[in-house]
Amino acid sequence: MKAALVRHLSLALHQDPQHFAGSGPRRTLSARNSLTQFLQDERYQDQKEVPDARNLLGRSYQLQKKFPEALSTWREYLTK
Repeated sequence: MKAALVRHLSLALHQDPQHFAGSGPRRTLSARNSLTQFLQDERYQDQKEVPDARNLLGRSYQLQKKFPEALSTWREYLTK
């Protein structure tokens, strides 16, 4: 289920990044919360979607101009 969420968000970002950025604060916060929960859940740490989830989380921060958070998330993406 969580892997399907990551794939869905990935498709949305790659097809129309501005749709993700302009989807409203609540929807973006919900997506970010889902990604964060996925990344923190020990059951999913070995899933192949983890790197994509980190990248998407960084992208969501970037699109909202939250650059320090985006950089921090991408650093995790690059080191893990």
